[in-house]
Amino acid sequence: MASSTVSITPEVEGVLRASVIEQNRLTLPGTLDRRLYMATNKVLELLGGKWNRREKAHVFEDDPGFRIQEALDAGELVDPVKFYQFYPTPSDVAVRLVFLAGVADDHRVLEPSAGNGSIIKAMPYGFKVDGLKVDACEIQDSLREEIAPLCNLVGTDFLAYEPGPIYDRIVANPPFTKGQSVKHANHMLD
Repeated sequence: MASSTVSITPEVEGVLRASVIEQNRLTLPGTLDRRLYMATNKVLELLGGKWNRREKAHVFEDDPGFRIQEALDAGELVDPVKFYQFYPTPSDVAVRLVFLAGVADDHRVLEPSAGNGSIIKAMPYGFKVDGLKVDACEIQDSLREEIAPLCNLVGTDFLAYEPGPIYDRIVANPPFTKGQSVKHANHMLD
């Protein structure tokens, strides 16, 4: 498996330090050669920035200054996809998964690796009102904030969650590397 951290090279650090941040936009200092641009862009994307051709800048949800400085101080940053094995379930697959699981309005359901909530969003409408019968575990803080309105957050690391046999259904898209899917499936059965 590839490393879950991305090192910030001295060249990329120089580009980031010379960039201009205005509100939620970061403008690079002039034209970069392709290799340096790609390395810088990778860091900016991991920090939440997306290139916007019209703005001629990387655009973030909010001011990226603190995150960029934190990454520069550390000299590296974590690639959440590789570190957390976060691969969102496509909505059509989530709908099919919920259907195949036979989830009904009166079931108590657990989503043990909720991610961005795509499986929870595929649940029958009744789960999103009155009582929120879907419980979820999610290890990433930013994703926990995103799914909080959709479910009852009952844990962070599913493998440490010990509720006992209280669920009618467990619907999941677990992480797969290094045997994690087997560990998750065994814990779901328990």
